[in-house]
Amino acid sequence: MFRREIGALIDERGFIWDIIVGDSTNLLYPDQKIWGMSKFAQKIILAHTHPPYISNMSGEDRSTLLAWSYALPNRVEMQIICKVNNRIVVRRNRFVIEPLESWIKRGKKRERKIKLKTQQCFRIWKKPWVDRLVELSYL
Repeated sequence: MFRREIGALIDERGFIWDIIVGDSTNLLYPDQKIWGMSKFAQKIILAHTHPPYISNMSGEDRSTLLAWSYALPNRVEMQIICKVNNRIVVRRNRFVIEPLESWIKRGKKRERKIKLKTQQCFRIWKKPWVDRLVELSYL
């Protein structure tokens, strides 16, 4: 039985900067750890588990990803990990935000353009931390 969301802060090399334990419905990423990570990592992955069959981002996931995407110069990606029919699914999400220079050239008319890019994958590659996060969610 799924008991809690388990998350991790991971960089582009696969180095795990932190493990975060949430409850059955929520997980809070540590702001200070992300700010510190942003000084060294080119890409920041906010990964966490969801209950079975729920691979879409929640409203809170979406607002968290959008806020960090605006706040940091680094590429920020949120990975949602869940079980579907006894297979592990990883849904990778990131916002592509119009560069500040382009927005200024447009005369700052309207808001900056934003596009959500999503890729869902069944476990094709072997990332040991994915299995471990799922396992911890059920303990």
